[in-house]
Amino acid sequence: MVKGALEVHLRGATGIKNTDFLSTEKCDPYAILTCWRQSFQSTTAKRQGSNPIWNQKFLFVVEDGVSELFIKLYDEDRFTGDDFIGSAKVPLNRVLSELDHPLASYNVIRPSGKVKGEVMVALKFTPKVRRHYRGSHSF
Repeated sequence: MVKGALEVHLRGATGIKNTDFLSTEKCDPYAILTCWRQSFQSTTAKRQGSNPIWNQKFLFVVEDGVSELFIKLYDEDRFTGDDFIGSAKVPLNRVLSELDHPLASYNVIRPSGKVKGEVMVALKFTPKVRRHYRGSHSF
């Protein structure tokens, strides 16, 4: 596997669980993206409910052995703990070999194990360039 930079364009989600069932308000989703030991949090899509749009880009450093990007979705709550909506796994093997992966949808898995909605992500990978010097050097 190659080392380099992974750009993740988190576009949005469709059909995710609205966890604010007792309120007349729509839920306020946000995402936490994790790749290896790095994590980023999106902005909160205020009152966007089941179909939030974030349209944000994140840059990860990819090391050998990294094969997936994890996305966890939460509903931001004002007075109680944030509600976990679900999570998605994004395999990286295709983008690491092709360098670019257009917008694609990935299933959001609820805590019950059922699929409820999709998260839309586009990926771009830039491998780290190793520089080779030619000729002899005298010191």
